Amino acid sequence: MTLLPNRTKWTLLLSGLVCLFAAGPASAQTNPATCTNDIDCVATPQCGGDICDWNSTTAPMKCRPAGSYAAGNDG
Repeated sequence: MTLLPNRTKWTLLLSGLVCLFAAGPASAQTNPATCTNDIDCVATPQCGGDICDWNSTTAPMKCRPAGSYAAGNDG
């Protein structure tokens, strides 16, 4: 009778560990080397975070902090 409860406990423990490791580490995301849209810039997702710089005179376009240019010229 003690074998079944122990087996159940181990099954629950192992399934919990699998779920924990499957979730992966909670690490910060980094911006890609190039971008096309503002949503490509994921390092700072809050409002006013990074934007895809279409005003850059050099290719390729890169993610830059919002507010780098005058109002209305970001992105």
